[in-house]
Amino acid sequence: MEGENNAPPRRRTIRDVTRSDVTYDPFNIACPNLKVNFELKGPLLNSLPRFHGLKKEDPYSHLNALHVACSNMKPVGARLDYVKLKVFYFTLEGKAKEWYMMLPRHVNGALHSWANMTKAFLEKYFLDSRIGELKKEIYSIKQDPLETFYEYWIAFS
Repeated sequence: MEGENNAPPRRRTIRDVTRSDVTYDPFNIACPNLKVNFELKGPLLNSLPRFHGLKKEDPYSHLNALHVACSNMKPVGARLDYVKLKVFYFTLEGKAKEWYMMLPRHVNGALHSWANMTKAFLEKYFLDSRIGELKKEIYSIKQDPLETFYEYWIAFS
């Protein structure tokens, strides 16, 4: 058997087995290639709102706070939606960041737009049970003894 290689296969070390060949990309989104380039610096990132994915957190408030923060830092020539897509990852903590990392990458362009990202985010974190809680809160509103009827009416509406 001429030309056969009878050498035993190379033994794999633990380092070989645990080393990942996957390139890590924290941005599960495919942002459009724009000619505008901007850098996110530490103080800017620290000023962003945080969302942990806890039951009592309001995802709508988080998105509104993110909108305000991104509106203030929007680089010249960049679309606001693009800035929000780039920054969104840095606003998540804990379970919310785990959810984000488990999103399918670039599937059918699902996460190519800010609208689709917010839809996925709200589907995950604004639960139907939360709607029931809010209805109950509205139905059980009571006037504070020190509150005028006008103040009560304004707070109610």
